[in-house]
Amino acid sequence: MNTTNDLTYIIRIQEPTKSVFVKALGMNRVDAEVEGWYPSTEVLPMWMQEKIVLLMMLHPKVISPVKLEGVGECYEMENYGYIYTITS
Repeated sequence: MNTTNDLTYIIRIQEPTKSVFVKALGMNRVDAEVEGWYPSTEVLPMWMQEKIVLLMMLHPKVISPVKLEGVGECYEMENYGYIYTITS
């Protein structure tokens, strides 16, 4: 059983506007302060930006889905751009 308080976040970057939707998943999601729509990744918390950038750097070189332990996963969705799952 996982006893950590980590949350998993689903992050969808809209093409072509680059607006971002963030949704928290998990038992402690009521404590999530980062949920909702954002105009870009630049306004997300720095820890979240760093994880997204790591996954973005790997994505062109690796077939979808990209999985990086301790960071998260990236899925390329036809007609939807990219969806990222990361943990806090």
